[in-house]
Amino acid sequence: ENANIDAMPYFEPNSDSLFQKEIKNYPENYKAYGIYFTKIIPPPYSDELNKALNKYLPFLEGLYEKKPNNQGVIYSLCIGYAKNKEISKSKSLLYKLIDDFPGSPLTNNALSIYGYESFKAGNNPAVDNEIISLLSDKFKLDTEYPVCKQNIYLLEKDSTLNRNLFIEALESLVKDDSLDYSSKIKLAEYYLNNEEYDKAEVLIEKTINFLLHSGIKYKWNARNSYLKKELARAYEVRARVRAKKLDYVNAYSSINSAIELLKDDQNGNVVFEYKRFRANLYLKFDNLAMAEEEYAVLYLTEDKEAKAGLLDIYKITHSDTTGFSVYLNSLEKRFADKIKYKKAPGFKIKDRQGNEYVSSKMTDKVIVLNFWGIGCGPCVAEIPELNKLVNKYKNSNVVFIALTYDKDDVLDKFLEKHSFDYNIVNTAWYLAKKFNVSGIPRHFVVKNGEIVKSVLGAKPDIVNELSKAIDKALTED
Repeated sequence: ENANIDAMPYFEPNSDSLFQKEIKNYPENYKAYGIYFTKIIPPPYSDELNKALNKYLPFLEGLYEKKPNNQGVIYSLCIGYAKNKEISKSKSLLYKLIDDFPGSPLTNNALSIYGYESFKAGNNPAVDNEIISLLSDKFKLDTEYPVCKQNIYLLEKDSTLNRNLFIEALESLVKDDSLDYSSKIKLAEYYLNNEEYDKAEVLIEKTINFLLHSGIKYKWNARNSYLKKELARAYEVRARVRAKKLDYVNAYSSINSAIELLKDDQNGNVVFEYKRFRANLYLKFDNLAMAEEEYAVLYLTEDKEAKAGLLDIYKITHSDTTGFSVYLNSLEKRFADKIKYKKAPGFKIKDRQGNEYVSSKMTDKVIVLNFWGIGCGPCVAEIPELNKLVNKYKNSNVVFIALTYDKDDVLDKFLEKHSFDYNIVNTAWYLAKKFNVSGIPRHFVVKNGEIVKSVLGAKPDIVNELSKAIDKALTED
């Protein structure tokens, strides 16, 4: 039992013969249907999933009436509804799995699939507050409730949850060696916030060593760039721990390591946060000039939180704050030469309509690039917001280009149902490597051959975030 369905590869055409063998040999292995739904090539690449859902969902619904407590039936119907975009129906069955089968791997899998499909359907957050509340209630009654411990990161979103209970659960997972490195960093942050600095330091050192060894193993290739981001996060936590222990020299060394790891990603707000911390360390060293420069460059590159740091410096160097606005206006002239943008790779590409774009001939324009793919749920979910961005600048000197690896026939089917107003290019995915794209969606704003803004991942305020950079680029020569 399960051998055939486990052997079925993900997203391979015409591979359902193994599924057919499974249900023929083990007709009561009902969970096989749900696993099958997760392995079929999804639309718009193929109609196989829709055909399977049309064929088997009625069968599973009939089974559920006869076997309402069968785990395999509940699981498969939950997955089927999620894949069929019937999110509310999927959610009600997910509740039942959490209640009746909290320790089953199928419940964890269903929660994961539900979250992904819910996000693709346009729900944000993907796992809504009702489910988080249910998990939290279970956890409050029993901190060993399996599905809660295995999805402990979701409980962090519940502000009513006792933080000590949360920390105890994380600690038990550390002892069992079943806590992932991301959650270990989170636990170290909790220790830090609770002023348990020694505990935080021991845990974060172990986590950094683990991540460094993983990095050596995988040679930091693009597929494992996530490790880089997590290592940077770990260094930042170590820097804060050492600063609390008044070890400012090693705090400075650690935060520099974090910033260096993210230098190619230009990871927006995260890098801003790290650099603000470094600026504050300069103040600890009584180096007002370096602190002012760091804060000024941040402020001039759209980090408005840096304004508070500049105000602190102004208060030190002036008797009052009456001239602070004039001071802010003077920063651009004083520090313009300190703002360093990354050079954008050159390109010569054509969109699907045959329009050519040559970067060297577009220096008078603001170029907005979006690396995306149809199979990426967050990419698809943010398209309506990106269309708003195109409409906002329709009369401006801004060019919007969406680069994807999807083929023409797949795009044709997708665009029949989804309007995307960017100029779509699907013959130049090699640019993803040139732009150091390690995950999608990824956005770049380019002016005069320089990357003035980079955003990784779908953001609820993507229009506002990109607009700031576009507006600034439009006003610059």
